[in-house]
Amino acid sequence: MSVMRCISCFLRKTLETSYCLIRFACRESFRNSIKKDTDFSVKKSDSITLFATGPSLKQTLLEFPEKSTLKSDLGCVNYFANDPLYTVLKPEYYYLSDPMFFTKDTVYYEKAKALLIHLNESTTWKMNLYLPYNSKRSGWDIRKILTNPNIRIAYFYYSSFHKGF
Repeated sequence: MSVMRCISCFLRKTLETSYCLIRFACRESFRNSIKKDTDFSVKKSDSITLFATGPSLKQTLLEFPEKSTLKSDLGCVNYFANDPLYTVLKPEYYYLSDPMFFTKDTVYYEKAKALLIHLNESTTWKMNLYLPYNSKRSGWDIRKILTNPNIRIAYFYYSSFHKGF
């Protein structure tokens, strides 16, 4: 009986994984939004150094070499723009993926809006800003806040596997 249970479990997980992959394939445009765009090119390297906010970031930034010696492009996420080093390091890529940035009904709305206003006002270099595709349906028009011509908005899909392998 345990062999049958294992086979049944394997088949169920295979179907669940297949379903998730099919959903992802149907939603994804497979467009490379990071590729070099001749009108708005920020890519300088084939690699990216990504700064994610967290408790160890301050120590990492103290040890980080100057941007001029960095051999890769720089990306950052979420609230990194609030750090004074944002305007010093001038990241080429910025990622906002936390759902709290795109929900008007949360206590974080004002904080997220303040970050977007800060990005809009302090970015004096060309930068790609990546937002989840579902942020278009967020209830507030981010493009009204982000009017800076140096910021190019690109959208990405993200999927999470809740079932399957």
